[in-house]
Parts: sequence; C-alpha cells; structure tokens
Amino acid sequence: MLDYRLKQSYPNREVEVINTALSAVNSYTLLDFADEIIEQKPDAVLIYAGHNEFLGIMGVGSTYSAYSSRSANLMFLKLKNLRLFQLMQSAYDGLTSANNDIKNSADRQSRTVMAKVAKHRNIDINNPLFSAGIEQFNGNMTLLLDKYKRAGIPVFLSTIASNLADQPPFESTDIEDEFLPMLRKPPEQWSAIEQSIIEKQASKYSSAQVYFLLGKAQLSQRQFNKAKLNFELARQHDLLRFRAPLEMNQIIRQLAADENVTLVDAEHNLTKVAEHGIIGRSLMLEHLHPTIKGYFEISNTFYETLVASPQLPKVVNKVGRFAAQSELPIFDAEIYKGHAAIAGLMADYPFTSEPTSKRLPPVTNAAETNGLKDGSK
Repeated sequence: MLDYRLKQSYPNREVEVINTALSAVNSYTLLDFADEIIEQKPDAVLIYAGHNEFLGIMGVGSTYSAYSSRSANLMFLKLKNLRLFQLMQSAYDGLTSANNDIKNSADRQSRTVMAKVAKHRNIDINNPLFSAGIEQFNGNMTLLLDKYKRAGIPVFLSTIASNLADQPPFESTDIEDEFLPMLRKPPEQWSAIEQSIIEKQASKYSSAQVYFLLGKAQLSQRQFNKAKLNFELARQHDLLRFRAPLEMNQIIRQLAADENVTLVDAEHNLTKVAEHGIIGRSLMLEHLHPTIKGYFEISNTFYETLVASPQLPKVVNKVGRFAAQSELPIFDAEIYKGHAAIAGLMADYPFTSEPTSKRLPPVTNAAETNGLKDGSK
C-alpha cells in the first residue's frame, strides 16, 4: 500500500519500499539487519516493532533463546558471521538436536511458530523476565537508532497496536473458586452487585480474564472509557506475552524525542477509527495481525508522516486518503491467502490447546481459489 502510494506521489523519482519483516522476530533482528540496510543507503527507515520481545526469536521467554543474558545475545550477533564461530555453532546445534526425540522433533515441525516459541508461559508484571523484556527492547532500540543516526539515515518509528475488544487473554491468574460461576454468565447479564464483586476480584488478583470480561460488560453498558481501560488491563496482565504491554509504546514515544527520529502514531490513528475508540476485530484479525482496513490505517499514518517530513523531498502529487482507499493495490487472491494463513495460525496453540484442522473461509470466486492454492502451500 505504502509503496504504491509513494510511487504516485513522486512520479519523477524511482521509489522502492523494501520490506524486511519476518515472523516472530524482535529488536535483535532489527539490530542484526541494520548494517546491511545502511549499506543500501536508504532515504529513510520505517519501523513498526515491539510485540515479540518476550516470545519472539531470542526473546526473554522464548524457546529460541539459547543465551541467558542480553549481553550474551549481543555478543552472538557480533560473532555469528565469523567462520570459526559458525563451525562451533553448527557443532553445538548438532549435539543439541541429537539429544532430542525424533518423533517430538517431527511433531514440532508441523506446529505454528507461536506454538513453538512459548517457553515461559506465565510472565506477570512482577516477574524478572517482564523487566528483562522491557530493558531488552529499550536497549536494543537505542543501539539501533544510534546506528542509523550516525549513518545520517532518518528513522520513522511507529507506535504499535493490538486487539483489545475481541481478543481474550491467552493466560490469566486464577481467582477464588466461589466466584467462578459468575464468570460463566454472559457479562451483559451480571447484576450490579455481581459486577461490583467481580471488579474487586479483578483488582485483587490482577486477573486478565476478569478484566477482559469487565470490559465486555461495560461495553454492553456503553461505558466505553471504562471498557477500554479494563481491556488494556487485560492485555497488560495477560501472562502469555504475545501482545506488547503498554511499556513498549512508552519507550517508543521516548525514543522518538531524538532529532533523527520521527514518531508515527499508528496506535492513535487506529484507535480514532475503531468502533467506540477501542481496537477490535474490524482492525485486527486476531491478537495483533491487522485486517486490510487495519493495514490501510497503519500505512496511511506512515504516509501522512512521511510526506509532512522536511527530511524527505517535497511531494509532487499528494494522494489523499479517499483516493488511496479506493485504489488499494491488493487482489482477492492475496486477501484470501492472508485469511488462510491466519486460519492456520488460529488452529494451534495458544488459540487452541491442541492442533486442530484449520477452518478456511468459503471460496466465492476464481481469484480466491488461487489464494487457497497459495495459502495451502
């Protein structure tokens, strides 16, 4: 979306947006890619990241974190291109894999990335791993932005967003058993007394599940500000850290105070267009992957920030929001393929306790048939 729009905005220039995004990566990967990106001499670097610091590759709670500290991980990144180190790493990986059961290894190959990466599944806000994840993001992003600043490359750094209204917490602290029957009732059917009791339980146990149900109750009562607060608390206290806590956006805003960094406030703009000002399923397919509408809002926020920046050439032909929405460069096959990929993701942990058959959306035309073929690969 952004590439197409910028090409229209600069008709006399060669414009190319290179996407370096990968599944389950975090600030370590951004840092690792930086030198190669700098070699390409880009006019600007755009960053939307922060959800995978806990359970992404090399995250503090990830299965794929072989090193016990951030300093060890950083040393790994520095050494990994040395031939001797590659040989040593290969030997270590061979010994490790030899000790694994072959059947279990085969089973893991068929699982989704989300199912594979979660090692520490209960990281509450008082857990040292929680603080480590925050410090990891802040430290790595500081190093990353300093690299680009020294190279004279401006950075456009975005806040990040996730599904609040329609994504229940993945893991939650238990509450007292005697109150569980209340939670089994639809939240909109709670009495005032029941809701008051449940509010106390949520506060007492910092229960993500209870905060989420309170948000649902208040949403039905049209108490939108209170509902949003409880949905945010549900995300903050979700023990399985697939969604970034609020601290990540706080860090992003602080880092954007640097003269070489421009803030791109995608979360703010997504919230503005969300129903009742609470990001939900119209903008996010599940916990944090955007719908087409969500992607457009993120792209639009980047575009408006870029064309307003004095660090880039003056726009020849600014493409307005309505025109951009009416000419989205996306095919039905691509949309269906994306939905198929998400269906596969949601057919495994943490959306289900065990792998299940993915439930694909119905195919309605020939283009979607092509998307189904691509999505099944």
